[in-house]
Amino acid sequence: MPSICRNCYVTLSQSGITTGDKSYSPNKECSLCEGMWDRLELLAYRSLQTLYQRKYEWNSFWVAIRFAGGVDEGRKLLRSYIKSALRTKLTDIISNDAKRAARKDSPDILITIGPNHKTEVFSAPLFIKGVYQKRLAGISQSKWICQKCAGRGCFECDFTGRYYALSVQELIGYPAAHLFQAAGYYLHAAGREDVDVTVEGHGRPFVLELTDPRLRGLNLKQVEKYINKYSAGLVSVKLVEYGTARDREIVKRAENHYKMYLGTIRFRDEVDDKELLVLTSKLSGATIAQRTPFRVLRRRADLIRRKYIKSFSIVPLNRRTAKFEVVCEGGTYVKEFISGDDGRTSPSVSEILGIQSVCTELRMLGVMVESDKNKGFEKP
Repeated sequence: MPSICRNCYVTLSQSGITTGDKSYSPNKECSLCEGMWDRLELLAYRSLQTLYQRKYEWNSFWVAIRFAGGVDEGRKLLRSYIKSALRTKLTDIISNDAKRAARKDSPDILITIGPNHKTEVFSAPLFIKGVYQKRLAGISQSKWICQKCAGRGCFECDFTGRYYALSVQELIGYPAAHLFQAAGYYLHAAGREDVDVTVEGHGRPFVLELTDPRLRGLNLKQVEKYINKYSAGLVSVKLVEYGTARDREIVKRAENHYKMYLGTIRFRDEVDDKELLVLTSKLSGATIAQRTPFRVLRRRADLIRRKYIKSFSIVPLNRRTAKFEVVCEGGTYVKEFISGDDGRTSPSVSEILGIQSVCTELRMLGVMVESDKNKGFEKP
């Protein structure tokens, strides 16, 4: 084995590993630490200088060290011990100088030392849990770039580069990113509504992820007020608390949610009250099979999904229109649950009645996450 520096030799010895090599190389020539022992003070200085220059707000940090590749498995194992010792020493220097705590789980700042001692500093993503309502139809949930021109502008999108001018993601994310001085943002919501569907009542839960934020501890009530003022009534939010990356994953699991919708159905032929009662009895508690609808087939896999309809009720407005309320499993295509989508959804309102039925209006009234499934909805 190529010779190693004295610091690495001592570190391995303290870990109970004997290399059998007592001719030490200079630190800069060491094949394990790559000369890092002699540069720890400088690396700590570089890291803190970057933090102060970018004016990050932070209370905790973590250090990650990466060496160049191309070594055998045995040397990788030895390097793992060296990495741990170097990280401990570097962490102590930074912690003492900055008076900040080292924390492996969800640190505010991540400092990485790579090959050739390249030092990088990142502000960890910030997560905010909330609920939004979409007051107006015609607003997409996420920014919808024109696929034909990839956002450059063409006749298809009227040279705007996008299909819809506004999105919930931007109306919430842009003002929040401005306040937190973040580089970017992502909106992770509990499912997604169609552009022509409003979100009312309890609203739709979401987690807003802000990337590389300079500020972290802002008052969420003030942030909420700023977002609602910016969106000018098109979207309104209620911010609940700061979250974690785990909250982001939980809110995205559609199968762990139930959703409540209120909508209007138009029937091709006249329908009497008895037929509507049959719908309620047959569809409440039913499991339906839904093949990916034609309207989303170009961007969704062609699969059959089984979804549970927790409850379904319907009230006639006249012989050819009715109001309905449905509580269903997350990921249910409600419009196709009504129309049947040419047999791709079964059973459906159209199939049971034997009459073509179309959902002409749809409003989402709330989402229950997994832990609340047995509690039911309060009426908004």
